[in-house]
Amino acid sequence: MRSQVVPTAVRFVPLVTTLSCGGPPQAEDPEYETVTATDGLWTTGGALDDGADDGGPRAVEAFCLFDPIDDLYGYRYQCDGFVAVDFVVEHPFEGSPEIGWADLVFGPDADGDSYADPLVMGCCPLYRNNDLYCAQPHDHACWVDLVEQGCRSMPDKIEAYAWNAFPDAIDTAKRTAVLKIAEYIDEHQVDCVVAFRDDTGLSSTPPACSADGNSLDFGGLLEVGAWSFDPPGLVQNVSISIAAAEMYGISPIDPPSPEVCSSADENDGTLFREVDPPDDAVGLHLVAGSASVDGPSIGGSAVLDTASTLAISDGALEELSLHSSQALVTAQGMTIPLDGAHLRLWERADGVGEASTLSIAPGTARFVAGVSALGESRYVDDLTNATAITIAQEPDGWLVLPFDVIVSDGETAAVVQIGNTQWQLDG
Repeated sequence: MRSQVVPTAVRFVPLVTTLSCGGPPQAEDPEYETVTATDGLWTTGGALDDGADDGGPRAVEAFCLFDPIDDLYGYRYQCDGFVAVDFVVEHPFEGSPEIGWADLVFGPDADGDSYADPLVMGCCPLYRNNDLYCAQPHDHACWVDLVEQGCRSMPDKIEAYAWNAFPDAIDTAKRTAVLKIAEYIDEHQVDCVVAFRDDTGLSSTPPACSADGNSLDFGGLLEVGAWSFDPPGLVQNVSISIAAAEMYGISPIDPPSPEVCSSADENDGTLFREVDPPDDAVGLHLVAGSASVDGPSIGGSAVLDTASTLAISDGALEELSLHSSQALVTAQGMTIPLDGAHLRLWERADGVGEASTLSIAPGTARFVAGVSALGESRYVDDLTNATAITIAQEPDGWLVLPFDVIVSDGETAAVVQIGNTQWQLDG
């Protein structure tokens, strides 16, 4: 997992989390043409990797493919880096303006990323190991695709934040207001891409080497970008900007050779999102279950809502979202009814399937937890299961055996135990 490259404050501040702009390209989206440097200018063009012209498909040589071009192909490179995003949101509720952060981590070591289905990619000429990295177009292509993938992903991530931060009925107005932001971004993909790709100069700045032999500071260009808008509804004056951005490199640059690609459009369906169950996953809903919390100065119990969901596939836990609107916590001698509490799987967790049982090893499942009480909402991410998660199919449904999650503030820790939960097929 690469999220350690981002400062702790970026990951744990309990406010608006998410960057990226999402959804399929809209008809009015000004296409970012495949470009190459000619006399210092960006122009459309094509080239052969070997000078041959036999009438068949040819590989590009001097530029990367952002959109398909007939009879041309490139080679797929997975990009490695991170971007941290700032959000400022004004609203009529207590705590306005709200300031939040989100980080997007991508690359070979990042959870949920792979060469076969890269979060950020370049479709480029074969990388030349004997030439300077900065003199080749791959780095620039990664930055352009990062903006487009980020904008494409943002609605899903903001929706996840809305449910994480405001899970209960009393916060419906706040949740609805935040969901309006996701809806607005989904309908204004072009504006998001233009703000960070074009208005920053990223799209019009050709790759080149600096005086010290490094790539141009494309991250610096991105960091001056900002997108402000006033969506319909109670939320207003939303501002999104880039706090930090780094690109570490590409892979593979050594054998085996990369696979061929038609353009960077090939990863348009791959989003920065917490969970995305495949079509063949088994979707389940909760029939009955409970949870408890126990720590040095805190205790409590909760009845889980039947709106809780679970999805499994062969060898993996694809989704687990546990909600409760009936929870009590005792802390410092006081019993506090929670307006809402939840525990949600952050990303796919691989396991071992045997017969009718799926087992997820300790430390494998990553969660985000959130609570709402006394008019405030808080959540924390980077939680993992302290004990194994076992899911068993039974004659009348599915059973998830008890498992623990440790919640710690660095000094004290509490154990959240999910008791036996019973599940049935959706529909």
